[in-house]
Amino acid sequence: SDLDLAIDQLEDLTDSIDYAVIGPHDSRTHEIRTTRFPFNTICHVERDFGDGIWRGCSGTLIGPQKVLCAGHCLYNHRLKKAPVRVRVSPGRADRDTRPYGSIMVLRSYVPRRYVHPRTVSDLRNYDYGLAILPQPFKGLHTFMDVRALSNAQLEEMRHKRLISIAGYPADRPVGTLWRHSERLTRTGPRRLYYTIDTCPGDS
Repeated sequence: SDLDLAIDQLEDLTDSIDYAVIGPHDSRTHEIRTTRFPFNTICHVERDFGDGIWRGCSGTLIGPQKVLCAGHCLYNHRLKKAPVRVRVSPGRADRDTRPYGSIMVLRSYVPRRYVHPRTVSDLRNYDYGLAILPQPFKGLHTFMDVRALSNAQLEEMRHKRLISIAGYPADRPVGTLWRHSERLTRTGPRRLYYTIDTCPGDS
Protein backbone atom coordinates (compact mmCIF):
# COMPACT_ATOMS: atom_id res chain seq x y z
CA SER A 1 0.00 0.00 0.00
CA ASP A 2 0.99 3.67 -0.26
CA LEU A 3 1.26 3.83 3.53
CA ASP A 4 3.62 0.84 3.72
CA LEU A 5 5.77 2.31 0.96
CA ALA A 6 5.89 5.66 2.75
CA ILE A 7 6.98 3.95 5.98
CA ASP A 8 9.76 2.10 4.15
CA GLN A 9 10.90 5.32 2.50
CA LEU A 10 10.90 7.14 5.84
CA GLU A 11 13.10 4.49 7.43
CA ASP A 12 15.39 4.47 4.38
CA LEU A 13 15.85 8.24 4.65
CA THR A 14 16.37 8.07 8.39
CA ASP A 15 19.07 5.41 8.04
CA SER A 16 20.79 6.79 4.94
CA ILE A 17 23.71 9.22 5.12
CA ASP A 18 23.49 9.72 1.37
CA TYR A 19 20.08 11.41 1.46
CA ALA A 20 20.31 15.09 2.19
CA VAL A 21 18.68 18.40 1.35
CA ILE A 22 21.94 20.11 0.45
CA GLY A 23 22.86 22.18 -2.50
CA PRO A 24 23.87 23.35 -4.87
CA HIS A 25 26.51 24.36 -2.28
CA ASP A 26 26.81 23.00 1.23
CA SER A 27 26.55 26.09 3.43
CA ARG A 28 26.57 24.38 6.81
CA THR A 29 28.94 25.74 9.43
CA HIS A 30 30.73 23.64 12.04
CA GLU A 31 29.68 25.10 15.39
CA ILE A 32 32.45 24.85 18.00
CA ARG A 33 30.87 27.12 20.64
CA THR A 34 28.77 24.26 21.96
CA THR A 35 28.69 25.51 25.58
CA ARG A 36 27.08 28.84 24.62
CA PHE A 37 23.33 29.35 24.36
CA PRO A 38 21.49 28.32 22.25
CA PHE A 39 23.93 25.65 21.06
CA ASN A 40 24.25 24.13 24.53
CA THR A 41 20.56 23.16 24.28
CA ILE A 42 21.13 21.18 21.06
CA CYS A 43 21.48 17.52 22.03
CA HIS A 44 23.06 14.55 20.37
CA VAL A 45 20.39 11.87 20.86
CA GLU A 46 21.71 8.31 20.52
CA ARG A 47 19.41 5.32 20.26
CA ASP A 48 20.03 1.58 20.71
CA PHE A 49 17.26 -0.59 19.27
CA GLY A 50 18.54 -3.72 20.98
CA ASP A 51 21.57 -4.60 18.89
CA GLY A 52 24.04 -2.53 20.93
CA ILE A 53 24.62 -0.05 18.08
CA TRP A 54 24.15 3.64 18.90
CA ARG A 55 22.39 5.54 16.09
CA GLY A 56 22.48 9.33 16.10
CA CYS A 57 19.69 11.89 16.03
CA SER A 58 19.31 15.45 17.31
CA GLY A 59 17.03 17.08 19.86
CA THR A 60 16.59 20.29 21.79
CA LEU A 61 16.30 20.87 25.52
CA ILE A 62 13.03 22.75 26.05
CA GLY A 63 13.21 22.40 29.84
CA PRO A 64 15.56 20.99 32.47
CA GLN A 65 14.36 17.41 31.85
CA LYS A 66 12.55 17.59 28.48
CA VAL A 67 14.09 16.98 25.05
CA LEU A 68 12.03 17.72 21.94
CA CYS A 69 12.99 15.68 18.87
CA ALA A 70 11.56 13.93 15.82
CA GLY A 71 9.20 11.01 16.28
CA HIS A 72 11.42 8.82 14.11
CA CYS A 73 14.20 9.31 16.67
CA LEU A 74 12.06 7.52 19.27
CA TYR A 75 10.18 4.94 17.20
CA ASN A 76 11.36 2.80 14.28
CA HIS A 77 8.58 1.68 11.91
CA ARG A 78 10.67 -0.96 10.21
CA LEU A 79 11.52 -2.62 13.54
CA LYS A 80 8.08 -1.75 14.93
CA LYS A 81 9.52 -0.71 18.26
CA ALA A 82 11.02 2.07 20.33
CA PRO A 83 14.71 2.06 21.28
CA VAL A 84 15.67 0.01 24.32
CA ARG A 85 18.10 2.76 25.36
CA VAL A 86 18.31 6.47 24.54
CA ARG A 87 21.27 8.61 25.59
CA VAL A 88 21.25 12.42 25.50
CA SER A 89 24.34 14.66 25.38
CA PRO A 90 23.73 18.44 25.12
CA GLY A 91 26.37 20.63 23.49
CA ARG A 92 28.43 17.68 22.34
CA ALA A 93 31.53 18.96 20.55
CA ASP A 94 33.09 15.83 19.02
CA ARG A 95 33.45 12.09 19.49
CA ASP A 96 35.14 12.48 22.89
CA THR A 97 33.83 15.80 24.25
CA ARG A 98 30.53 15.92 26.11
CA PRO A 99 30.79 19.13 28.20
CA TYR A 100 27.66 18.36 30.22
CA GLY A 101 28.05 14.60 30.22
CA SER A 102 25.22 12.34 29.08
CA ILE A 103 22.03 11.08 30.68
CA MET A 104 19.93 8.04 29.78
CA VAL A 105 16.31 8.86 28.97
CA LEU A 106 13.77 7.77 31.58
CA ARG A 107 10.81 7.54 29.20
CA SER A 108 9.72 8.93 25.84
CA TYR A 109 6.55 9.75 23.96
CA VAL A 110 5.48 9.94 20.33
CA PRO A 111 1.92 10.54 19.03
CA ARG A 112 -0.26 7.46 18.53
CA ARG A 113 -0.97 8.69 15.01
CA TYR A 114 2.77 8.42 14.25
CA VAL A 115 3.11 4.90 15.65
CA HIS A 116 -0.14 3.77 14.01
CA PRO A 117 -0.55 6.09 11.00
CA ARG A 118 -3.84 6.03 9.10
CA THR A 119 -2.53 7.96 6.11
CA VAL A 120 0.79 8.91 4.55
CA SER A 121 0.27 12.45 5.85
CA ASP A 122 0.24 11.16 9.42
CA LEU A 123 3.91 10.18 9.06
CA ARG A 124 4.80 13.82 8.34
CA ASN A 125 2.25 15.62 10.51
CA TYR A 126 2.92 13.62 13.68
CA ASP A 127 6.68 13.06 13.39
CA TYR A 128 7.64 14.58 16.74
CA GLY A 129 8.51 13.20 20.13
CA LEU A 130 9.44 14.08 23.68
CA ALA A 131 12.11 12.42 25.82
CA ILE A 132 12.00 12.78 29.61
CA LEU A 133 15.23 12.77 31.61
CA PRO A 134 15.48 11.50 35.21
CA GLN A 135 17.38 14.62 36.32
CA PRO A 136 18.62 17.93 34.88
CA PHE A 137 22.08 18.48 33.45
CA LYS A 138 24.38 20.35 35.82
CA GLY A 139 25.37 23.76 34.50
CA LEU A 140 22.39 24.21 32.14
CA HIS A 141 19.82 26.79 33.23
CA THR A 142 18.45 28.32 29.99
CA PHE A 143 16.38 26.35 27.52
CA MET A 144 14.82 26.75 24.09
CA ASP A 145 11.38 28.36 23.94
CA VAL A 146 8.49 26.51 22.35
CA ARG A 147 5.63 28.68 21.16
CA ALA A 148 3.02 28.82 18.43
CA LEU A 149 3.35 31.92 16.28
CA SER A 150 0.38 33.54 14.60
CA ASN A 151 0.12 33.62 10.81
CA ALA A 152 1.08 37.30 10.89
CA GLN A 153 4.16 36.58 13.01
CA LEU A 154 5.20 33.76 10.68
CA GLU A 155 4.85 36.03 7.65
CA GLU A 156 6.89 38.73 9.36
CA MET A 157 9.57 36.17 10.17
CA ARG A 158 9.55 34.90 6.59
CA HIS A 159 10.26 38.38 5.24
CA LYS A 160 12.52 39.86 7.90
CA ARG A 161 14.36 37.13 9.79
CA LEU A 162 16.49 34.05 9.29
CA ILE A 163 15.69 30.67 10.81
CA SER A 164 18.36 28.18 11.82
CA ILE A 165 18.70 24.44 12.09
CA ALA A 166 21.46 23.00 14.26
CA GLY A 167 22.18 19.35 14.87
CA TYR A 168 24.38 16.33 14.43
CA PRO A 169 24.23 15.23 10.77
CA ALA A 170 25.21 11.69 9.83
CA ASP A 171 27.50 12.82 7.02
CA ARG A 172 29.85 14.66 9.41
CA PRO A 173 32.26 13.32 12.08
CA VAL A 174 30.43 11.70 15.00
CA GLY A 175 29.41 14.13 17.71
CA THR A 176 30.12 17.33 15.77
CA LEU A 177 27.52 20.10 15.75
CA TRP A 178 26.61 21.85 12.48
CA ARG A 179 24.23 24.71 11.72
CA HIS A 180 22.81 26.64 8.79
CA SER A 181 20.50 29.65 8.56
CA GLU A 182 18.15 30.66 5.75
CA ARG A 183 14.81 32.30 5.19
CA LEU A 184 11.48 30.52 5.20
CA THR A 185 10.24 30.09 1.64
CA ARG A 186 6.59 29.67 2.66
CA THR A 187 4.36 28.49 5.47
CA GLY A 188 1.47 26.06 5.60
CA PRO A 189 -1.09 24.97 8.20
CA ARG A 190 1.27 22.31 9.60
CA ARG A 191 4.69 22.97 8.04
CA LEU A 192 7.37 25.56 7.51
CA TYR A 193 9.16 25.31 4.16
CA TYR A 194 12.83 26.23 3.85
CA THR A 195 15.99 25.62 1.85
CA ILE A 196 18.28 25.10 4.85
CA ASP A 197 20.97 22.48 4.24
CA THR A 198 20.09 19.40 6.26
CA CYS A 199 21.00 15.73 6.40
CA PRO A 200 19.62 12.72 8.30
CA GLY A 201 20.66 13.03 11.92
CA ASP A 202 19.75 16.73 12.01
CA SER A 203 16.17 15.94 13.04
